[in-house]
Amino acid sequence: MVTQTEATRQRRELWRGIERDERAKVRETLAGLKAAVREARLRRGVALREAKAQCRADRLAARDRAQAARKRIAEEVRRGVEEEREAARDACARRLREAQTIRDEVARTRAQLAAEREASRAEQLLAHAEKNPEVVHAAIDHPAETELREAERAHAAAIREYEGKKVARVGRMRKRAAKLEAESQAAYSHARQISKMIPMGQPILVGHHSERRHRRDIGRIDRGFSKAFELRKEAKAMGRRADAAEDNRAISSDDPDAIRKLTEKLEALERHRAQMVRANRAIRSPNPHQNLSKLGFSSDAIVEMLAPDPMGRVGIPSYALQNASQEARRVRQRIEELKSRESRPAPEPVQLGNVRIEDAENRVRIVFPAKPDEAMRNALKRGGFHWSPTVGAWQRMASNQAWYQAKRILGEGP
Repeated sequence: MVTQTEATRQRRELWRGIERDERAKVRETLAGLKAAVREARLRRGVALREAKAQCRADRLAARDRAQAARKRIAEEVRRGVEEEREAARDACARRLREAQTIRDEVARTRAQLAAEREASRAEQLLAHAEKNPEVVHAAIDHPAETELREAERAHAAAIREYEGKKVARVGRMRKRAAKLEAESQAAYSHARQISKMIPMGQPILVGHHSERRHRRDIGRIDRGFSKAFELRKEAKAMGRRADAAEDNRAISSDDPDAIRKLTEKLEALERHRAQMVRANRAIRSPNPHQNLSKLGFSSDAIVEMLAPDPMGRVGIPSYALQNASQEARRVRQRIEELKSRESRPAPEPVQLGNVRIEDAENRVRIVFPAKPDEAMRNALKRGGFHWSPTVGAWQRMASNQAWYQAKRILGEGP
């Protein structure tokens, strides 16, 4: 016969079994939902990347067609201007010959002036059309012009999106710093509140009933203050990162306007180096003070430039000129690299087992079907890859080295 205690125990075990089954079902459902969400994110990312790549290709094709149309229109305008100019000159010469046949001197003079005035107006109009072909472009409704305007609007939208991402990134850093600071203040206040409950200088009463609570409170105070100081240190570091990101003036390859900015930087570097060369030439001249002043140098700068260094050299040293040349060469190579990267299509994705390697948005991305193990994550970090929750992939800046590291890690990984 089953006792009441045994029946109660069996009932409890039955309920526990039911709860375990329910939890297992819930976990399976959640795992399925997570996998579906992850797959949907991956499909969305692939669709967005394909759409962006197609938009970029369409924009480049539209720009090329518009440039070709502009050249063709400019050539047509130039030929038309030359023909009209020749016709106007012939008409003017004919009117002048007709005016020469007039016997009345006053009438002949008036006819000559009218012919010259009309020829002058035609010449001015043709010269204006030749110098301002955009006026002719505006008058011609060419499809390439519409495509070009759309491409320019898309480019401006891409620049605004890039700048918005930079501002949002700085905002996230500052928000994170504020949150860490608030957590630090809360941990400090909590530890401080516990410390106020212990009288100043109160020793631990060994053997007393309060010994365990006293030791526990001391440990909580120590952990609370340590946590507060660590959180404050992290908050300050995050604030410094936000300031550095906000003040950063480096030209990123992700910037849609990077080529224009790098071109302006290259021009400034070349002007600076040319100015240094002219300064050295003026220093070697018979009247260096006057020649340097003509170049725009101040009196203090002239005195400093003419003062010999510890090696006895005067003027701008050769290594400064070499550094300026090397920097200009580096910027020029980067411009050529960006132009070639913009013109060539993105590399095809590579599938290694159930892992996908792809090139998108100037990043090499490794997409895993699930979270990789700790050994793989450490290998990815050593290879320069970082986890991006927004795209659901491990990524780093696109380069041949990035592709090599991605294939090497997946080849060595489990």
